Amino acid sequence: MDTDGTTLDELSEIWEDIRENCQESRNSDYDRTVLNCAAWLAADPGGESAHVWTIGLTMMAPYLTWLPGEGVAQHAVSALEAADRTLREHHCAH
Repeated sequence: MDTDGTTLDELSEIWEDIRENCQESRNSDYDRTVLNCAAWLAADPGGESAHVWTIGLTMMAPYLTWLPGEGVAQHAVSALEAADRTLREHHCAH
């Protein structure tokens, strides 16, 4: 999985920090992290790493409900909706 050199453990620590400090309004670093995660998910909403980006956005949801920068929450929602649409179309063997 290509994460621009960031390990999954590092990503989860970043997402957890944002979740724990969600009361920080309009934090440009947090906004950038959410937008990057949403972009990765939107680029391949049914891909092998879609679950990772979905988990990341879910972990950061408390920040998104507080006061993120303009348009940040909508980008996250749009990426999650794309993943939902794509994954609903996949056949599940079980």
